[in-house]
Amino acid sequence: MPKLSEWVVRFRFNRARLLMEMGRWAEALAVLQDERP
Repeated sequence: MPKLSEWVVRFRFNRARLLMEMGRWAEALAVLQDERP
């Protein structure tokens, strides 16, 4: 089982990629730059 932080990073990266595909660049950048767990 991977570390929780690793899972969170992967989840956020996938979410940002989905936002980018929809053309929502500002939101995608906000997701990647968010420092909250």
